[in-house]
Amino acid sequence: MKKISCAIFMGDPRTQKEITGRIDFFDSLEISNVFNNHIEMIETLNHERPDILFINVDQAQFNVLEVLKMVHRPPFIFAITHNKLRIPELLDNGFFDYLSPKLDLETFCKKVSKVLNIKNALTCDTSYLVKESEGGYSRKAKKKVEHTNIFLNYKKTQCRMAIEDIALVVKTPLGLKVESIRGRVAYHNSTIKNFGQLLPDDLFIRINKSVIVNMMHIEKVEQNTIYVRKKSFELSRIYAPALRDFIRKNSFGKNALLKRKLLASNDEIKC
Repeated sequence: MKKISCAIFMGDPRTQKEITGRIDFFDSLEISNVFNNHIEMIETLNHERPDILFINVDQAQFNVLEVLKMVHRPPFIFAITHNKLRIPELLDNGFFDYLSPKLDLETFCKKVSKVLNIKNALTCDTSYLVKESEGGYSRKAKKKVEHTNIFLNYKKTQCRMAIEDIALVVKTPLGLKVESIRGRVAYHNSTIKNFGQLLPDDLFIRINKSVIVNMMHIEKVEQNTIYVRKKSFELSRIYAPALRDFIRKNSFGKNALLKRKLLASNDEIKC
């Protein structure tokens, strides 16, 4: 398996030593770049593309969000920060996840494994799970999901919906809003992550932290906007590469014309 390449911008020798030690602990990870200033970081990230960037936002002597906007295709970015109040802002602006400067091994394993699973899902039919007790990874066969029905539970009601009839799933304050291709709407008590695991991954794809769409019912893609049932949704930079690979790798049968249209418009996606 190809190693996950990691770039580091710490600004603090102690934190840099800590995270270097965590990366070196795993055979699956390797350090590709260690940056000393943001100019070097921007230039390198625009010519090379490591899989992960670890950046200490507390030590950075510049506006991290503005600087990273200059990177055309940012990697998976982990913020190293003590400031929990800043985490929502970072996640809403392209950061993949965050870590405490304490960098405990168990948390580090869990969070980095998300990247490993996402990258592996784009290239093969197996996934890698963290074995926390051993500090390594184990390989298992990817579970295949049948295209059948799903039961939606909300408060004291329950309804059934055919999975292939689902057009989109949106996280709302009331719970998950599940909309069918015919406009039927139902709510479900679940997280979008858990619900997404119940859907067949050859038909559905997540496009941002709040929305899952049925690929067969995407009407149009315009740069970072996706249209489903005449509604527009923002495509997160984190999920843009997965969408592009999904379109190219999956067969749409009779809807080959739709695939060509999406590929053409998807070339404009900024990722």
